[in-house]
Amino acid sequence: MAYSKFLIALIIISGIIIIIAGVFIWQHQQESKEDPEVLEQKPVEEEIVVWSAYKNEEYSLDFVYPKEWGKIKIVSESEQSFIFEAENKEIEEIWHHKLSGATLFLVRGEKYGKDELEIQLQGVVETYQDILKIITPDKKIKTAYAIDPYFAKQGGGIVRNSLYVSPNGKYVFMELSAFTFGQPIMINIETGKNILEGTDIWISEPDKDIYWSPDNKTLAVRSTLHVYAGLGTNSVFVSSYNNTDELSEIAVVSSGPQQEIEITEVKFIDNENLFFQFKIRDDIRGYVYNVKTEDLRKQNVQECAEEGEFCGGISGVLCCSGLNCFYDGQYPDSGGICLKADSSCSQACENLGYEYGICEKFAISPEGFELKKEFERTHFGIGFTSDCYISREIVGVSGGCYCYPLNESS
Repeated sequence: MAYSKFLIALIIISGIIIIIAGVFIWQHQQESKEDPEVLEQKPVEEEIVVWSAYKNEEYSLDFVYPKEWGKIKIVSESEQSFIFEAENKEIEEIWHHKLSGATLFLVRGEKYGKDELEIQLQGVVETYQDILKIITPDKKIKTAYAIDPYFAKQGGGIVRNSLYVSPNGKYVFMELSAFTFGQPIMINIETGKNILEGTDIWISEPDKDIYWSPDNKTLAVRSTLHVYAGLGTNSVFVSSYNNTDELSEIAVVSSGPQQEIEITEVKFIDNENLFFQFKIRDDIRGYVYNVKTEDLRKQNVQECAEEGEFCGGISGVLCCSGLNCFYDGQYPDSGGICLKADSSCSQACENLGYEYGICEKFAISPEGFELKKEFERTHFGIGFTSDCYISREIVGVSGGCYCYPLNESS
């Protein structure tokens, strides 16, 4: 009897709990119908950025950047790219590309600690994830590329002096590096696609190895073989017309010693035709590729220019073995004369009609830039000679042979 009463009481209590729960659920549903914000997530508001303007009349620079960076100053420059540093040390580095107007900057992401063995091997206690961001023309900040966390934990990151921005500002090239050899990637900023993925392309100097048609609708890449890493091929890759995301190999040189093989020139003749030439030992072969019809034809190329003869120019005339081309100016399709590769700076300048030559080196720094600009107002640079050679492995130094004019007063 006592058990029956207990059972009845338990059933009544359970029923009351079910009724209360049902009422609560019903009320919640009614409130959700009346207030749609309960069902729909509120949109996240965009970060409000206060902008500062940077202007530099000497270099004709005019762009904006977030005010929170503080003051920025130029620390390095090339023909189209300028590298800045900011007062705000959370900004690792800033690149401004003059031609496209794009401004990219590097910030630190997640921090990763190292275990004891890694610290002993690498001497690094912690690493950070590199995140590359871009300021778009409509003043929006978006992430162009973020290092994979696994890669970042191994010490991998973006090589600081490897950035290249396409003339239209739609692509950014960079080299990723950990403890061994780097990995070149080229990112479509809008889609995030790495257009080099799946290809055997090695780009050592993006300013010299990446080419665009005048209308920016076709991309060509000169790939080289990285001897020590065994990466890349001596090849020419070209995109489809008006589809620069897809690259195809149109020519490759795979035989002979590496030091005797060179893709000596690649350039667009116009929007449809790409000219390139190979030098295999003393054999020079020229070709023209039509990007619309995909036809490849051989083009006659002058064998080589002898000492004292014209070189360079729009046809890209090469000097014979043992000679270097000393150009008469630093402009597209400039020409010059062929001189012995072991010509001294003074001899080379005299052969070009100048009074004498002098070797100069300049540190890549604000002070070095000022010194170089002042020097170039009175001297003419002709590049490297045997006694004025600067290895590409030396970072932070530029210079070469400079000629002093005969008519000093001019």
